[in-house]
Amino acid sequence: MIGCWGKSGQFLYYECNQHYKKGKDVCDAPMVNKEKLEGFVLDRIKDNILTEDNLRQRRHVAHYR
Repeated sequence: MIGCWGKSGQFLYYECNQHYKKGKDVCDAPMVNKEKLEGFVLDRIKDNILTEDNLRQRRHVAHYR
């Protein structure tokens, strides 16, 4: 996926690279709003990686290195 501007030039989106280069005949995946996608990804990172348990384990490992 690559970043691109919407038609109005006001909003940023992510778009399939093949769609961007070759058109919708090659890939008909829709463009995804940048803010929504990045918010979704950050939420998943917070929920699944930056958990209290994981952070506690990292502190413990770092302390004993």
